[in-house]
Amino acid sequence: MLGPLPEGARIHIGKVLDALLVLVAWARDPISRPLVTLRVQVWLRELRRMVVQVRSDSQNIELRADSDIKREQASCTCHFCSAQTAIPQAG
Repeated sequence: MLGPLPEGARIHIGKVLDALLVLVAWARDPISRPLVTLRVQVWLRELRRMVVQVRSDSQNIELRADSDIKREQASCTCHFCSAQTAIPQAG
């Protein structure tokens, strides 16, 4: 299949990806050895450093690394999940 995923299939992409990873993880050769080594990592610590600018236009939201935000720009941190967002300058 070439091109973007059809709109009707996008709602199922998480389940399809899970099913594919399960099949790959369980695949064995005739001697019962794994065919491939599968390692799935969740980088929560790295994702916590991602920030987004709050804007009224929801189509124009950018996810950026904390290090890419100018230090003089104000930011807000969620005390529950440690997520950060940049506070846009008025003007």
